[in-house]
Amino acid sequence: MRFLSFLFCFLLAATLTAFGQKIPDGGRHRVHIDRPGETLEAEILPIEPPAKPDPARWYYWFGNSDIRRTQGGFSGKLLNGLYRAFYEDGSLKESGAFKGGVKDGVWRSWNSNGAISQLLTYRNGFRQGRFVVYQPDGSLLQSGNYTGDRLQGKITSYSGPDSSRAVWYDEGKPVYHRSLWKKVNIFKKRERDSTVQTKKP
Repeated sequence: MRFLSFLFCFLLAATLTAFGQKIPDGGRHRVHIDRPGETLEAEILPIEPPAKPDPARWYYWFGNSDIRRTQGGFSGKLLNGLYRAFYEDGSLKESGAFKGGVKDGVWRSWNSNGAISQLLTYRNGFRQGRFVVYQPDGSLLQSGNYTGDRLQGKITSYSGPDSSRAVWYDEGKPVYHRSLWKKVNIFKKRERDSTVQTKKP
């Protein structure tokens, strides 16, 4: 009888502990968290934590019954695997994946009306590759690329279906180029100057 009572108490304590941490284990570790206005679902698949966290990276981890974010360190189980956030009505808010506690791959965000709001590409915690930002109605607002978490190359901003403006960036800083018309005019001026010089006796 004592053994049965002990076994019952042990199983009850284990169940309450698992419920309190919100980590049901069905072969793959998952986290389910209810916050005011949103619900989070994340995987914390077993992974060897980094020996030295990178001070430049933001780490996402699970601890004290919530998902937390800190720069250059962590104090819990690193998020590793798929991640999704939902609005209060159950519609999708954000989706992506973590690799060793940092964002990796394509991340998408949606407005509460269901329209996509942003697409970002990450590599090892840094923005790397194509990004797109959308208007509340789902039309384009801005697009371009990141390299090493900095804007790089042609960044296009849209103010309507037939209106856009492009700015070139180099390592996060805008690079102002002369317009094509000015370049053509300078080239023609050099040709004229060269012609005048050859006509001199």
